[in-house]
Amino acid sequence: MFPASIHHVTRRIIVSELQRLTSESNLVSEQVLYSTRVALPDANAGIFVGPAAIVLRGNEIVDVRRLSREQFLAVEYGANVRLIDVGDRLITPAFINAHTHLPMMAFRSIGQASDFQGNVVEDLFFRLESNLTGADIRAFARMGAFESLL
Repeated sequence: MFPASIHHVTRRIIVSELQRLTSESNLVSEQVLYSTRVALPDANAGIFVGPAAIVLRGNEIVDVRRLSREQFLAVEYGANVRLIDVGDRLITPAFINAHTHLPMMAFRSIGQASDFQGNVVEDLFFRLESNLTGADIRAFARMGAFESLL
């Protein structure tokens, strides 16, 4: 039996963030999402992580602007624009592979299936997963997400 804790914790985090970010979105014409840590393409470094604002119309990203917090706060936004400042939370591009088991990337170097007799998923990985805490899952998912950016 697959431990439900990984899927439930990950799903709860994603759903709560989506609900928080989209509540009352039908009352606004645009939303501006700001973070001091946004992963963007950079010609020199490959990936730039720094402050930026992301402008959303409905569920479409219409603009991304590199802005300091002072610049973000100085812009005059219309009355129907919802500002969402997520502080220093990392905002990344969407992950293409939606079925990655990101938290399980931490176990990838344990061994190959050919090293084990029997069902490696049930006999090894399910046993390992059943001992993970919510904090472990969150940390391993972050590690996997950061690695996916490389």
